[in-house]
Amino acid sequence: MNNKIRGVSLVVLTLVMSTACTPRKSKTVITTSGPYSSCVAEASALTKIDRAKYAKDYNNLAAMIRITKDYSGDISNIRNDTQSIVTPLYQYKMNNICNEISQKLLAEMKDKALGIQSQ
Repeated sequence: MNNKIRGVSLVVLTLVMSTACTPRKSKTVITTSGPYSSCVAEASALTKIDRAKYAKDYNNLAAMIRITKDYSGDISNIRNDTQSIVTPLYQYKMNNICNEISQKLLAEMKDKALGIQSQ
């Protein structure tokens, strides 16, 4: 009986440990304040139009914002020469992502407006 309890305990412990270490997918949420708040609002609007189609754009923006914040926090440890090269690269990447999002939102809104006119 004692061995049977140990066996069951071992199975239960194994199950608990394996599920406790399993990463859970969390919804990516971007703050709506800051210099890119309009970009975040446009990305959110795209996901409301078609979540499956535009989830990648939203997630790319979230990742870039996270990476940019990390870089901003470490900027004091980076030489001025390196900063003068790297900072514009981050700015370009953010502006490029935001421009793509704006263009996609404009296209979606245009398609909806044209759909209304043709009815």
